[in-house]
Amino acid sequence: MNNPINVKFGQMIKDLSRQKNRSMADLAEITGLSLDAIEKIEKGESGATVEIMIKLAEALSIHPSQLFEWY
Repeated sequence: MNNPINVKFGQMIKDLSRQKNRSMADLAEITGLSLDAIEKIEKGESGATVEIMIKLAEALSIHPSQLFEWY
């Protein structure tokens, strides 16, 4: 079972990606993460370190705090 916090965070990444017209492949290329890693984060199967969160925020052109508006 996936951690509920990871699931909510992953959904936030997915929602923001759609709003910004960024695909998982775009996020992978911009952040330097693998497509598999992005997919696992979006599905809530994997957590993200602070470094990865900052890279994701930069890739989405948002302030990192916006990644936690669901909380």
